[in-house]
Amino acid sequence: MATDAKYVVAQGDQSLMPLADAVAAAAARHVVNLHATPWTGRPIVSRKGIRAAQDQLFGDRLRDGDQSVGSYAIDSFHHPRGALAQAQSLAAAAFGVQSTHFVTGGCTMANTIAIAAALPHGGRALVDARAHQSVHFAIDDRTASVDVLPEVNGVMDVTGGAAMLLAARESGRPFDLVALSVSSYDGQRLDCSAVLSELSAADPGVRFVLDDAWCAIHGFAEASRHPGPLAALPSLRERGHDNPIIVTQSAHKTMLALRQGAYVHVDARHDVRLGERLRSSIFRHHTTSPSWPILASLDIARAHAVCDGESSVRRSLALIRELSTRLTARTAGRFEVLAPDATAPYRPDAMRAHIRIPPGGDAVAVREELWSAHGIHIPRVQGDRLVASVTIGVSEDSIDRLIEALSSMDVPAAPAAARTSTAAEADSDGFLVAYPPGVPLRLAYPGARAEALSELADELSNGAEIFAVPPSRYPDPDTPQGASVDRRPLARSDSRFLFL
Repeated sequence: MATDAKYVVAQGDQSLMPLADAVAAAAARHVVNLHATPWTGRPIVSRKGIRAAQDQLFGDRLRDGDQSVGSYAIDSFHHPRGALAQAQSLAAAAFGVQSTHFVTGGCTMANTIAIAAALPHGGRALVDARAHQSVHFAIDDRTASVDVLPEVNGVMDVTGGAAMLLAARESGRPFDLVALSVSSYDGQRLDCSAVLSELSAADPGVRFVLDDAWCAIHGFAEASRHPGPLAALPSLRERGHDNPIIVTQSAHKTMLALRQGAYVHVDARHDVRLGERLRSSIFRHHTTSPSWPILASLDIARAHAVCDGESSVRRSLALIRELSTRLTARTAGRFEVLAPDATAPYRPDAMRAHIRIPPGGDAVAVREELWSAHGIHIPRVQGDRLVASVTIGVSEDSIDRLIEALSSMDVPAAPAAARTSTAAEADSDGFLVAYPPGVPLRLAYPGARAEALSELADELSNGAEIFAVPPSRYPDPDTPQGASVDRRPLARSDSRFLFL
């Protein structure tokens, strides 16, 4: 592989940012771009309002850096052998995996790429029912034979899943893939060491795709490393569990990366074919005109995590403790900061804070007032709790503003009737997805429909939008050939139902 000599010499230096340097150098040249519309310099815009909007939102630096250039200018995205190759190599070393690939379409794109690489068309998949919609959609696109991991009281039954893997293997029809959500929107983290050990023992050859969207920075601090998948990897390998593993991480959620920046990590030393399939999947699914600023930000995020991740995470954890102590004191216990609920095999995310509002209050209204009156964004409501991510980018001033806003708020009472829809019985074979958090309430796999409409009213009360998505592949096998299939999941009047 041909690479720039200065990066070869110091490849192990995690303070290097080869891709960021290359993008910055290209931006500094103010090149003449005769490919896609250039942003360099000051674009010719006749209306002052349009120019002002460009300047205010983007500025010259982003315009200069956001270039569409060929492989000889910075590197080839699909066949990297220069600065991008070196940046990805440094990232793999930092995360402790065989290889890492940069993605500019978020963890949704990363999951799509990973599933397409790990699961052959018509293959067999065992999937976590509570995985993100992107995992389910990607599996659905593969026309796979799908089984859903069993649950007991809404919690993954790992032993039951291991029994399914063993039975499939002994029957001569083993699963090709196990897809798991290992970190959730609401702050639950799967105990990857225990879970992967048990599942790997049942089938030493099955591939794993692990969606760790919410915990990329966690692996760089001792207080938050466990129970993540990359922290579990060395001990798994030492104990002889050599299953091929792909881990996807949404870097922009917890690291210093631009929006849509994501990593795809691969550790498959005994499955050379998987690496080849992954590169092919990237070529099939990813844009051929990636955002170089996003890719460069993934390089910067890795360098920062290695150099300052430990102290940054410790600071975030200290801010959560401060939020808990001061908010309780300022509000005389009306508001309370709690750790996320987590039942084995899950553990709470140490960087997530659940803020319980006063009894009888309207959490959705509190969230809306925080935004409209105070400029504070809370991404999710879960019952009587506000779900907050105290990431490494949250400052002490941010915590001060949140405490001041909540302590001065006259909390609205919850509506007498829950925010439910006029929805009747569901009669479709499609997916029904609440966003946030983007986890299907109902699955669309033939013979594996997890009807969970009891959760629909809860998600509507949480302020979620509901998306009805038809399956991509085929109608229910029980439907007579040529018969129409009713794709209307709900008869409804609620404007938050969207039919796709």
